[in-house]
Amino acid sequence: MKILIISLLISTLIYSKIDKKFVNPLTYDGSYKQKLAVVNYIKMYTSKKIGYSETERRQILRIIQYKEAMAFRKLMRAKNKKILNKTIKQLCDTNQCSYLSIWLIYDQRIRALTRPKYIYDANKTFNKNNIDSYY
Repeated sequence: MKILIISLLISTLIYSKIDKKFVNPLTYDGSYKQKLAVVNYIKMYTSKKIGYSETERRQILRIIQYKEAMAFRKLMRAKNKKILNKTIKQLCDTNQCSYLSIWLIYDQRIRALTRPKYIYDANKTFNKNNIDSYY
């Protein structure tokens, strides 16, 4: 009984020392402390989100953690920092602060900015004989 209490006490002390805070990819400097913080945040977030601790669910958990890590790497190389900061703020305010969801929303916003915009002119009529005149 004493061993069980001591092991629970030690595990809670170790678990409490793990940094569970979100690490912004823009301020990431690659130090050992920040690497541990990112890994621990990904582990904590995915295990909390999935909620499975059974052995058959471990593979799914590892796949999701791998995708989160790859999303973090992509976010570190983000070029439009203003849009990334806005995306992080919006998603973290709604408690959806996973790197994968941030990357997906950021990527959609960047694609929307670079997508060509077509302007429809209602005054032009379509001429079958001369298609080039329409454009």
